[in-house]
Amino acid sequence: LLPGHREIHVIDTDYEQYAILRLSLHWQGKDFHVLKYFTRSLEDEYGPGFWRFRELTADIGL
Repeated sequence: LLPGHREIHVIDTDYEQYAILRLSLHWQGKDFHVLKYFTRSLEDEYGPGFWRFRELTADIGL
């Protein structure tokens, strides 16, 4: 488990195959943010959800 205050927000999903989550953590006076990509299929690694994840990481500068 992660220490500190945590928030999880769904950034994008198609409600069937993928979800992109933003995890925010405030710990020891610092803010941390992580984007996570979840998919139901390991074979669909270059599906629309993956490309949406790539767009979001580029926009945010990750």
